[in-house]
Amino acid sequence: MTRKKISFKFMSTCSYPATHKAVAALMMTTVMVLLLITPASMALTASAQELTTAASVDTPSPKEACNCVIFRLDDVQDYWLVPVQAAIIDKFIEKNASLDMALIMNWVGNDPALVSKLREASLSQQNSSLIEMSLHGWNHVDYGKLSLGQQYDTLKAANARMQDLFGRKSAILVMPFNSYNEDTLKAMNQLGLRIISAEFDTEIESIYNPDEPDSPDNKIYRATTATATTIPKGQDANNSESGVGGDGSLDDDIKDQYGIYHLPQAVGFYTYDSEIPTKTPLALIEEKIGSTIASYGYAVVTLHPQDFTVKNADNSPTKDLSQKEIDDLGILIDWIKQNNHTIRTFSDATKVPLFPIVDNVAPSINAPMDKAVVSSSPLTHVDLGFPTLSDNVDPHPVAINNAPAVGFPRGTTKVIWTAADDAGNAANATQYVTVALVADKTRPTVTIDAPANTTAIKGSAPIANIPVKGTAFDDESGVKVIEVRTNDTDYKVAKQEGEGGGDGWSNWSASVTVKHPGITEIIARATDFFGNHQWRTIQVQVSLNGTAATTTGNGKA
Repeated sequence: MTRKKISFKFMSTCSYPATHKAVAALMMTTVMVLLLITPASMALTASAQELTTAASVDTPSPKEACNCVIFRLDDVQDYWLVPVQAAIIDKFIEKNASLDMALIMNWVGNDPALVSKLREASLSQQNSSLIEMSLHGWNHVDYGKLSLGQQYDTLKAANARMQDLFGRKSAILVMPFNSYNEDTLKAMNQLGLRIISAEFDTEIESIYNPDEPDSPDNKIYRATTATATTIPKGQDANNSESGVGGDGSLDDDIKDQYGIYHLPQAVGFYTYDSEIPTKTPLALIEEKIGSTIASYGYAVVTLHPQDFTVKNADNSPTKDLSQKEIDDLGILIDWIKQNNHTIRTFSDATKVPLFPIVDNVAPSINAPMDKAVVSSSPLTHVDLGFPTLSDNVDPHPVAINNAPAVGFPRGTTKVIWTAADDAGNAANATQYVTVALVADKTRPTVTIDAPANTTAIKGSAPIANIPVKGTAFDDESGVKVIEVRTNDTDYKVAKQEGEGGGDGWSNWSASVTVKHPGITEIIARATDFFGNHQWRTIQVQVSLNGTAATTTGNGKA
């Protein structure tokens, strides 16, 4: 896409039209006459009442200018520069400044460090008004190239995960690559999304003409001091018959025919017009902020996590936090406040209400580590430790357990921990406590009975699912768990077929998936309640859709 230079012109505060001045003068005259009426003649005529009502409806209602900056942090995701993302959040909280977090929703939710930080920032009573969650798509793809159905389905999935993770959906869509099309707006309308943030020169033609930035046909949202007018029924604030609004109420918001507010990026902390991004000088950012606020009443500044990393010699980012970049962010925030601008979220700037909180997700709980102790007492008190808890809405879920108050008897006791949040959602986790007269130092026994070693297995492309069965025994503390994997996969817990306890598991079963032809190793690992391990490994020859076995496994235990 050819990028065009954006020009902004200062817009002065709107003045009252002559007709409004005449009405105001008429109102003043009416008031003066009323002050001269005697108590005996204080009843107004019907025509006078109608005149007063008409004057009050037509009188302009001033709208307060936002005079604000909106920061959006794009590309928030799991397992990527998480300490850097956390440092950016911390800087905004330190400065008591608002920040919109634009999350790639299919890439968020599995990293406990990131999810915990986002919940801490957005759910705490002190910070909840500062940190706002926005959608940055389901995957980081060009939505301008997706169909209506694809956009509807992915944005619906994105907001479902947003609610599951943080208790509330988002009304804001920050576009990946700042790109969208008309179908994006249709999907947003169908899903209740109200705010879109792209970039001035990537707005579609029906929304913004960069060659005529002050054209009255442009539908970029303005938060400048303006005069409210009455919207005729059946029309919206742009006088288009969209069915949005049109109840005869006062409204001076500018939105498109789908009821969407467009708040595009004015400037980025880094400029991404070249293969290697370059830092935008603070003076230029400040200039862009000033000119955009003069025209629109607000300015959107885009940040990326990699903007705040140490750079290599060729200016490419590393994984290390750059304190200088964080300090420059603090300088920019201070400059904004010193110049009498505020820092707000998208929702606050547009006054779009937040989705309600819906807490229907149980807390997450991880029980403390299992305990194995040696004791000659019939009942033994054991320090169980503390579980780790988190919740998508309640910052302080509580946990209880059913451990015996009088102490643990000899043998293995299953302790059930239960976590609950303020909405009454609950989840359980299990901790095992084993008490023995002497420590168990003997490994358990484990076998793989099927498939047999060196068995040839044929699978249909592209995978082969192989059922695995075996036995396990431990005559001392007992078998706690059996786990199975291949040389290409991670361990997964097997299913216990027999009864557990001191005599062992008896029979167990599992399934492994093989995606490559050749010799594959299948490894089973048994663990007893004192933490002793034993392994059993076999090899099978796998062919996929007739492909012969030609490779060998690595024998990793």
